[in-house]
Amino acid sequence: MTQHVPDPGEHTRHYFGYYSNAARGKRRQVAGGAGADPAAGRTDCPNDDSPSVDFRRECRRSWARLFQKVYEVLADITRRLIEERFDNIGSLS
Repeated sequence: MTQHVPDPGEHTRHYFGYYSNAARGKRRQVAGGAGADPAAGRTDCPNDDSPSVDFRRECRRSWARLFQKVYEVLADITRRLIEERFDNIGSLS
């Protein structure tokens, strides 16, 4: 009855999807036994020779360009706000 209650200082972990026991067992069976590498049956990881590696590399580069543009705009907005604040302080005295 109290099997689901963890011991003091321990936490219960639940795994879903790729890391669940059922999925790991199926991958192990496909890979060829209990001692096999569980990632061997994984199909969503492309090999280094596959064309999707180039696609992923381009995706990373385009995201990097986007982040760079966003940070440049944020830096410009921050600079303008600081200038406005200091201009307003100077006009108050």
